[in-house]
Amino acid sequence: MAIWYSNLTNAFYDDTRPNIVIPSEAVMIDDDLYANVVNASTNGYVVTTDNNGLPLITNTSIYPPYRVITSFAFLARFQPEERGGIVVAALSALNASPPDPTISIFLDDLGAATVVSLDDPNLVGAIAALQQYGLLTSDRANAIMESGTFEESTDSLSQYQYQQQSSSS
Repeated sequence: MAIWYSNLTNAFYDDTRPNIVIPSEAVMIDDDLYANVVNASTNGYVVTTDNNGLPLITNTSIYPPYRVITSFAFLARFQPEERGGIVVAALSALNASPPDPTISIFLDDLGAATVVSLDDPNLVGAIAALQQYGLLTSDRANAIMESGTFEESTDSLSQYQYQQQSSSS
């Protein structure tokens, strides 16, 4: 069995299938490349071709960056020790003289939210404050504020809720 890829049709062809017509410009590809291309395209990555007609996976996604994610997904971006440190710092700051409610307000707001906009100036400021307090490194803050995935998005939540309603009907 061989898998062929045509850059003109942007399709794969299995030469063991009966009556298959493989385009003349198609190139044979190995199983690993086939699996990688199928996985990448399934996950929304654009596939182009190189100068030899072989499929080439790009870093470009067909999905928009998700800048609004569920609050649960946002909290899950924090390591357990980071979350614990933030809670301890919030309590300490409230007991300081004078009290500093900044971290507590962040936690309260986050607890009340169902979604989080990663572009919200208040959130950006809160993450910067967590860095100032030494609770997050710059690299961790950047990772926490990266665009979300479909699974973290409110689109995913809506799809889940629709599936739950459909299965109960």
